[in-house]
Amino acid sequence: MVLHERFVDRKRSKSEEELLKRLEESVTTAKKDLELLREILDRI
Repeated sequence: MVLHERFVDRKRSKSEEELLKRLEESVTTAKKDLELLREILDRI
């Protein structure tokens, strides 16, 4: 997360903006995956 925060704080080029967008999407997906895994483990 520290790397992500530092990346957000500085000025970015177009390619860096695209990379940041993909990174944010990956973080969102990972959070959703974690929620699903917790749900599955609760049912076991």
